[in-house]
Amino acid sequence: MVVSPRVKYSTKKPKSFKDYEFTAVGTSFKMKKIEIDRYISFVLLDNLQLDNTYYFIAGDADSEEDKWTDVRKFRSGPKNDQELRFLNGGDPNWFENWESSAITKKGYTVPILPIIGNHETAGQYIFRNKTDPEKAPFFFNFFRSTPILSDPFNQKSYDWFKITKDFAIIRLDSGHIYDIWGQQKLWLLRTLNELKSRKFKTIFIGYHVPMYPGNEPFEVEKSARLRDAWLDLIDEYKIPIVFEYHSHIMKRTKPLRANEFGYKGEGTVYIGDGSMGRVRSDTRDPNQLRWYEEKISPENHGWIVKVKGRQYSFLAYNKVGNIIDSFSRGKK
Repeated sequence: MVVSPRVKYSTKKPKSFKDYEFTAVGTSFKMKKIEIDRYISFVLLDNLQLDNTYYFIAGDADSEEDKWTDVRKFRSGPKNDQELRFLNGGDPNWFENWESSAITKKGYTVPILPIIGNHETAGQYIFRNKTDPEKAPFFFNFFRSTPILSDPFNQKSYDWFKITKDFAIIRLDSGHIYDIWGQQKLWLLRTLNELKSRKFKTIFIGYHVPMYPGNEPFEVEKSARLRDAWLDLIDEYKIPIVFEYHSHIMKRTKPLRANEFGYKGEGTVYIGDGSMGRVRSDTRDPNQLRWYEEKISPENHGWIVKVKGRQYSFLAYNKVGNIIDSFSRGKK
């Protein structure tokens, strides 16, 4: 157990343990509602400067130098309208390897923005007004919205994140811990109003169960309920891109609005559907497209997303590095 966690970090690659410019102090917690004794440490790094490389090590305040981690590095967000690039994907089976696998060719550690789904809640789906955050102990223990939060279950599974000064991502709970109506829909309305008033140029939304499923029938109850709950707000605020998962298939829809297509360049494109891990044995025939689909594929994949102002491009790569779909949207 780490008693007094620290992170030392610097904008210049240190030559020695004493060369780090900054030290951040964190807290350690025993994880709750799991069967074994396990501890986790949180250290918040704030007041970071944009478009900078930060080198860091982590350890206990009382530990000797050789007990600290190896040096790693990350890059803070871009300035102004510089291009931002990130990986989008869902339903992976390699979370335990994230620390070693999510490193760029230049050695940068890749951060993660998780979205809750049925894998985190033992398959739980709820109906109106029933919540049980303790059904997702690993999600809420690992991904605390506030590092100093003493009770990990006293937080929401939906939130929004300022990625750059012009770009925000909203993550929602598609009915696993919190109801898709009620307080979550009211929060979504208020958040969209706030982001609009703050002049964000680009807002993307992500959630687990798809409104426009790539494998399950279009009429399946979970998807139909989501369309009833959120589609009006996605249309009203003209969200350009929505990330969906769950179906274990690659899917891209036509631009849609009011549950119809025909709004070329103006509707919402829904991409997914969470196939970075297991491939389903009952995947649909990619030549038999539904009315809302532009393309589907049974292959494992991840989406490389590039955002620059109001211009966005998307490349879907399969597990051997071949591009299996691509498109771009937006305007200067």
